[in-house]
Amino acid sequence: MFEERLDQLEALWKIYWLDSNSSELRQDIKSRLESAIQKWSLTDIEIVENGYVAFVLLARSNGKAVVLKLLPDNNELKREVEVLRLWKENTSVVNLLDSDDDNLTLLLERIEPGTTLDKSGLDYLERLSIIGCLSKSIRRESGYIPHLSETGLADTWRRNLQDWHEGEYLGLLERLLEQTERDCLIHADLHEQNVILDKDVWRVIDPHGWNTTPEADIWVI
Repeated sequence: MFEERLDQLEALWKIYWLDSNSSELRQDIKSRLESAIQKWSLTDIEIVENGYVAFVLLARSNGKAVVLKLLPDNNELKREVEVLRLWKENTSVVNLLDSDDDNLTLLLERIEPGTTLDKSGLDYLERLSIIGCLSKSIRRESGYIPHLSETGLADTWRRNLQDWHEGEYLGLLERLLEQTERDCLIHADLHEQNVILDKDVWRVIDPHGWNTTPEADIWVI
């Protein structure tokens, strides 16, 4: 039932984490999946085909509509649970219901209808305005969360910009990565597929969660 989707994800993991054993990541997720189904009494399970990293399922837990998200065993990915807990009172962010396996297995509320912003039919400026408003609404003190400039994500952004327009945007990126008194907790992956419709309200999912200047959320777009 799940093998075809795991095939797709394993091929991507081989690209993202060259030093990891993708077959071990796959087997770990399969083992955790069995445990999660038992622990949370999951039924009516459906595979979510989109996404590039996590193995995600729709299900019902004791009659309640939920999302099960199984992350590959990577230390940076564990931060999602940490930042969702920091945002637990923020209605703009999906609710974390429970977690297991050292923060690698997440049980989340299911947002419905769940239309992503890129499929909304809104024009570009309307979509940009929605993302900007959400970015502002979720800012908060970052506490112990590391600064973005010290992470692999910042290095990835630098590499991606190195050859784009002969590197002319690298200076702007470095300004965004400077540590200042305005730094706060941001989503750090706030693109249109991570903004979804909850009845008539837009909310965010899948945060990376980093401490940096608030404008860095718009940079991702």
